[in-house]
Amino acid sequence: MLDMAMEAGVGSPKEARTAVLGCRLPSARNSEDLVLLVSEVVTNAVRHGTGPGGKLLLRLEIRGDVVHFELEEPGIKGWSPGESPPAAGSKVARGSKEQVGGWGLRLVEDLSDDWGVDQDPHRSVWFDLRLVPESTARVSQG
Repeated sequence: MLDMAMEAGVGSPKEARTAVLGCRLPSARNSEDLVLLVSEVVTNAVRHGTGPGGKLLLRLEIRGDVVHFELEEPGIKGWSPGESPPAAGSKVARGSKEQVGGWGLRLVEDLSDDWGVDQDPHRSVWFDLRLVPESTARVSQG
């Protein structure tokens, strides 16, 4: 459904959001969550990964009612000295309410149905999000 390469930079999150919105995904109540998660994963790659000028590969496919998104950073393997990779399915440390940044993977963990980090052959971050049909009635909590 989407398989694209882009140069990492300040405009990459917007470019990725635009590409995902252009995929004509089924209408879903949580489509804004999908766009937010894509933006967060791309932003993390630009800020903490390949950096500006590096190459990013984005893939999105639909598997039934689940959207699978993956961002690969060709040429990047492992993590910076002193950093350890988050384990797939691990809990991401909660920040304080005053914390300005560092919420990207926390959002991925909270909003996606599954997510992970792969290291072979290159570093990639992926997530799965089950689309919730627009027609599904919301249950009132009373």
